[in-house]
Amino acid sequence: MRNIVLPAISLILLCWLHMAAFAQKDYGSIQNRVGITEHNDPGMEMSLQAQLFCSSGTFDKAEPLFKAALKYWSQHTPVDPEARPRCLNNFGLMYAGQGKYEQAVPLYRDSLALSGKSLPPDHNLVVLATDNLAQAYRAMGKYQDAEPLYKKALALEEKTMVPDDQDHAITMFNLSLLYLQQKRYAECEPLMTRSLSVLKTTLGEDNPDYLNVYKYYPALLRQTGRTPEADRLEEELVKRLSAH
Repeated sequence: MRNIVLPAISLILLCWLHMAAFAQKDYGSIQNRVGITEHNDPGMEMSLQAQLFCSSGTFDKAEPLFKAALKYWSQHTPVDPEARPRCLNNFGLMYAGQGKYEQAVPLYRDSLALSGKSLPPDHNLVVLATDNLAQAYRAMGKYQDAEPLYKKALALEEKTMVPDDQDHAITMFNLSLLYLQQKRYAECEPLMTRSLSVLKTTLGEDNPDYLNVYKYYPALLRQTGRTPEADRLEEELVKRLSAH
């Protein structure tokens, strides 16, 4: 994230921590909704096991499971129409979390294509794949491709999320970093301050994930000539980080 290094990996790993908590819950919810068991949709079982391996960072075990699930669904119709695009998106997230953006991009594109055919345009999977594709393009330095996708994701989120939703704030923050990298400071600052305010509330001001994101604000101040304030905030930040 620093210097300015992209924050994509830290935010992706934060997503996997959430996924660890929700993978089994999601499976139970899907079972109740469409009657899936490991016997009538092995693809779903493999995909969810892959998610759990990703949440623990064991990507070498997750990768063959994602591939096996997608191979199974290429020959059998998924019981749940969300299953295949979700698997593609999560598979892409796995590659992006390792910095393998070239491999992640086609998976995100395929997820978007499938979601667009079978799901409402503002469905959370559409939003998620749009945002993740933007992240990958930004990490690859393809800023012109990333910006419209971030804006599309924000517009979709505004229809379905409350203003202080954490995911919406992360999308705003990601777009602010794109502007920071392009030295578009006037566009960057309002997005960054607004998103950091939400993340401070949802994560907590001493949460390490929040602090690792917040350190970009002093960087913005320094690049816009507000060096004394940037120095003060960075000193405070070092003290708070050293407490963890």
